[in-house]
Amino acid sequence: MRYLGLDIGDRWIGLAAGDAASGIASPLRTMRRSSLQADAAVVRRVYDQEEAEAVVIGLPYNMDGSLGPQARRTLRFANVLRRAGLDTVFCDERLSSVEAAEYITATRGRRPKPGERIDHVAAAVILQDYLDGIGHIGASDAPNALDIIPAAPDMALEGA
Repeated sequence: MRYLGLDIGDRWIGLAAGDAASGIASPLRTMRRSSLQADAAVVRRVYDQEEAEAVVIGLPYNMDGSLGPQARRTLRFANVLRRAGLDTVFCDERLSSVEAAEYITATRGRRPKPGERIDHVAAAVILQDYLDGIGHIGASDAPNALDIIPAAPDMALEGA
């Protein structure tokens, strides 16, 4: 089964791809956010190009395990992807950006430069954790975006 991994932020979305057969996740790219519909359309195109069967979304829990404002925005975006027909699952993404920076340091021999986009590497960390079964949020434990955030009629995607 092929997966598309996402690290969703306010200004950037990191994308990664991987599959269960190889158990390997690879960074793809970091995209700049524009609008909810446009972002979801880009994710849909990459999903189709990668022949993915599900999207693994990093859910940014607070360190105490609670859901904060960024988690709620991530759930809102996941809801839009679900309405567009994409299967979505979540993976705990706490400290994924730290892991991504450590990975870059280990492989390049230097720390990421200030402002350097590493979101796609963080997406690969999230997806790799999911493939490894680390941080996997089971269906019974996963928050339901529809329960947490009321769906607004304007969140539906047309033509995506």
